Amino acid sequence: MTLDPFTLQATTGLVIMTVTILFVVDARGRGEDAVDRIWGGAFAAAITGAVAYVAAAATPGTWWANAIGNAGVALTTLLMWNGVRAWTGRRPLVGVSLAASGLVVLAALVAGQGAGAWGGAWAMLAGTSLGALAACIALLRTPRLRSLVVRVLAGVLAVVSAFYAGRLVLLLTHGPDSEIFELWAGTTTSSLVIIVLITCAAFCMVSMRAEDGRRAREEDAAYDPMTGARTVASFRPRAVTAVAEHREAHRPVSMVTLDLDDHERLRTAFDTVLAERAVAVLGEVVRRLVPPLSLIGRERHRAGFDVLLPGRAQAEARTWAEQVRRELTDVALEVDDGHLRLRLSIGVACDDTAGYDLDDLAQVSRDSAAAAAGDGGNRVRVATREEGEASLGAVGRSIGAARDRGARES
Repeated sequence: MTLDPFTLQATTGLVIMTVTILFVVDARGRGEDAVDRIWGGAFAAAITGAVAYVAAAATPGTWWANAIGNAGVALTTLLMWNGVRAWTGRRPLVGVSLAASGLVVLAALVAGQGAGAWGGAWAMLAGTSLGALAACIALLRTPRLRSLVVRVLAGVLAVVSAFYAGRLVLLLTHGPDSEIFELWAGTTTSSLVIIVLITCAAFCMVSMRAEDGRRAREEDAAYDPMTGARTVASFRPRAVTAVAEHREAHRPVSMVTLDLDDHERLRTAFDTVLAERAVAVLGEVVRRLVPPLSLIGRERHRAGFDVLLPGRAQAEARTWAEQVRRELTDVALEVDDGHLRLRLSIGVACDDTAGYDLDDLAQVSRDSAAAAAGDGGNRVRVATREEGEASLGAVGRSIGAARDRGARES
């Protein structure tokens, strides 16, 4: 059975409408945000383009509908690019996409009715290809590329970009009425390709947003399921309270930052599972050795921990940190060709070097851990007053005054 172009265009519109409804329903059920709204707008643009093309094919004299259809197709990938930017934490450039789609409309209108259905289509093909390419590049630059669905979506967008670039080349070199263009880049071929690609893209986007929702729930949970450490949502309020209580009681408090050395090398040389297992092993050691009333926190995706030691002065915190480092060094992680010894860079900060402020304590201890790693790793670096002031800049210069003022106020 042979399907005529009109039937294929109508079918394409139905498929796009179906996946759009599924995406919108999923977004509403999850609680939509800017990413969902932008990607939903991309699917809406695709629907607009499909309906406009069907209207132009079904009703003689509505040649201007092709201009709307062209803009809808180009705006689809351009908004997908904006959605990727928002998803990766960058500012979306929706205005740029709308301006580009306006140029696509203008190209078709300038060509006029006499140019036929393909009048000004070069702008649509170029805009669609560039939008897909920009979205693909944005995905390839994100640290979350290790996710399978992210790689699949990047691949789909790369195929879209290449396909529309190829259509543009054939259009400019052979014209829309040539046999080679009709065979490889005509309405029939493009409709079938679009059905497959738009379905794959929608599936990837839904999966990515579902993964985002799962990660958000984990962040809101009290404990990290892999290491048993408190999440940011659970760690921070308790740590703030503990620091404030020790300030009022004139008691010492220390922060210890523990970062695995060469975590990214483990991920690259072996695999993600082994790298995460190394973090879990470190978590087990820390939980076993941590003093009573201490708080262990871990940010998502971080290969290390922040440990607040209430009532422990700098010397005690250093002793504990050295104990953790030695204990971890004695642990052998099994790999395919033998065993691997884990190394740890540790930074220590206390109220004498960072004051009675949780964020300042964390900043100084993390900077000290980074300095320990820079010195070769597998060592403990205790921040001095001067290093604390350097870490905090203008804030650091008032550490002593802030500490004394807190003591007087209590």
